Amino acid sequence: MRFQMGIKNIRRNIRRSLINISTVAIAIFCMVVFESLMLGEWIDIVENYSSMGIGQVIITRKGYNEGETNQLNKLIEEPENVIKRIETIRGIRKVSIYLKTGCLFSFKGKQLPVLVQGVDFTREKNPIINSAGLPLPDRYEYKILIGRRLAEEIGIKRGDIIFLYGMTAFGTFNLIDLEVSGFFKAPLATFEKRTVYIPIDVLKEFLGVEGVSEISLSLRRDIEPSEMVNMLKQKIGDDYKVQSIMDYIPQLKDIRALQTGFLGLFWFILLLITVFGIVNIMLISVWERKKEIGTLRAIGYSKLDIIGIFLAEASGIGFIGGLIGILVSGIVAYLMQRYGIPMPSEVLEGIDFPIQTRIYGIFSGLVLVKSLVLAIVATTGGAIIPALRAAGMKIIDAIREY
Repeated sequence: MRFQMGIKNIRRNIRRSLINISTVAIAIFCMVVFESLMLGEWIDIVENYSSMGIGQVIITRKGYNEGETNQLNKLIEEPENVIKRIETIRGIRKVSIYLKTGCLFSFKGKQLPVLVQGVDFTREKNPIINSAGLPLPDRYEYKILIGRRLAEEIGIKRGDIIFLYGMTAFGTFNLIDLEVSGFFKAPLATFEKRTVYIPIDVLKEFLGVEGVSEISLSLRRDIEPSEMVNMLKQKIGDDYKVQSIMDYIPQLKDIRALQTGFLGLFWFILLLITVFGIVNIMLISVWERKKEIGTLRAIGYSKLDIIGIFLAEASGIGFIGGLIGILVSGIVAYLMQRYGIPMPSEVLEGIDFPIQTRIYGIFSGLVLVKSLVLAIVATTGGAIIPALRAAGMKIIDAIREY
């Protein structure tokens, strides 16, 4: 009975109800779209790092990158055995192997330090390597891919010969000449300027090693890197170190914390505005319906019944407004996920951060359900004070108001 009367009041006071429903719908729309963009941008950053050879999860041998000058003595000697142990784990989208070392890059008297990444071009297909165009170097070809910004900085053209000078696994120094076969484009300017790719077998020969520096894993979007780290540790044992991208690049923790804090503040402000609007309009409703409240109390409705009617009306408004909000915002989130929002080049100019020129949202059913529940809870919570005021009226005072 309380619920039915609450719903009838929504239809009876249609103008006031529409104002409340519109307030809720707009708030939910803003929440869902904003969270969709934040989630999409986070995934975009992680995937861009992944395309640069920094997977969402990285497996290295224990002791690698832990103080020794020559890291070539701490390589994974049999990566295929490790890959066989983990390939059945659900959620792994792609497995890549990399051999990495620092070298001195030299061209026509110009020298600069670079990170050399040895990759298997027949297996490794990512947007950065593919951006260099075909054909890619074969396994034993003495060729190199360099970043477009590096090429522009020191005037390199396709077909030029460059030299790499670096330390081998034996502590001696070696020199190799390579032909430039293409130029890749990366989402990070410093990466384009200070990273080069060569065939992994050529780099192994140059360094005098057989192993790889790391095994890099790209995950499905619904898999948390921290969960994958725990599963991998159980599979591969204590001889290897498993890190998530958050551990490998500590700055990402700050970015994620900033996003979470900003998103929480945004949600709080919108919910506060919604609750404030509901409280004010419901208080007006109580004032306008004094006689009705008094009559209901006179014919036997208890204080609890009056509270129930107002809370049912508020929850109905929250449900309708929330439903409209998630339907419209869900469509917008889906379109953002499919087509993205272009970013003006002027905005991105001078930003050295792995973001694309188009921002994509993420369509998340969980976000939609959470938003609908919050809409109902917020409107119902906002109606508590007006409902208590209505229930606390003296019957005689309410009836004689008119």
